[in-house]
Amino acid sequence: MWVLYIFYIVGWLAIAFAKVPWLLDVGRLLLGFSNGIAGYLLPVYLAEITPKNLRGRFTAGVQMMAILGLSTMYIVGPFINWRILALIGIIPSLVQLPLLIYIPESPRWLVNVGREEEFETVLRSLRGKKANVFEEAASIKDYTDSLKRLSGGGMLDLFQPKYYHSLIVLQHSGGSNAYTYYSGVIFTSAGLSKYVGLSTLAVIQMITAIVGASLIDKFGRRALLLVSSAGLCFGSFLTGISFLLQGHHLWSEEARILALISIWM
Repeated sequence: MWVLYIFYIVGWLAIAFAKVPWLLDVGRLLLGFSNGIAGYLLPVYLAEITPKNLRGRFTAGVQMMAILGLSTMYIVGPFINWRILALIGIIPSLVQLPLLIYIPESPRWLVNVGREEEFETVLRSLRGKKANVFEEAASIKDYTDSLKRLSGGGMLDLFQPKYYHSLIVLQHSGGSNAYTYYSGVIFTSAGLSKYVGLSTLAVIQMITAIVGASLIDKFGRRALLLVSSAGLCFGSFLTGISFLLQGHHLWSEEARILALISIWM
């Protein structure tokens, strides 16, 4: 995580003080690399340190905070210079970087590397001095041993039809990244107010993130993934229909409303 936050800081600084286009590309590359690490590392770390009954809500909180950050930029972005926005983006990393000194290692990682005495100490500090951690400690050790016995695959084993057809392709084909980065352009192209559209989108994203975090432990990850993916695909389809109608000058007012509804989905 030290590397992650340093990359965030350097990336935002490169964007904030860029005088040539290639420095903007470098900054964006560093931020994209950091987002890729954070998208994997933070949910896994939270899942490994939290109790089972709270695990889903804590890991969902990572996405909820990401949405909060995006929503904040959607709302204040039109009123602040983009270089100032980049400097604001540094603040969370500057706050979190020194706090890394105080966070413990993952108990599961400690077991995996054979540091069992430290593992029990860390687990007890996470659960409280009076908590009975023996059952959970035994469960973690058994699970880690099972993984070691079963491990034999490599990175290339992930690129099988049963994985990339259902997850990798679906995640990028749903259109979420396009909406995240180009929602302002889509609103403007549809003849709608960019600020009003982004503000309402920010509010809707926060509401749905809170609802999703509260439902994830009750209904499971797969059910929510199926519902959200279906909504993304249907919303992308409606966006395409909206621009098709506008391109042929048909039902212009209805097409704008359709574009607004599709992005909200």
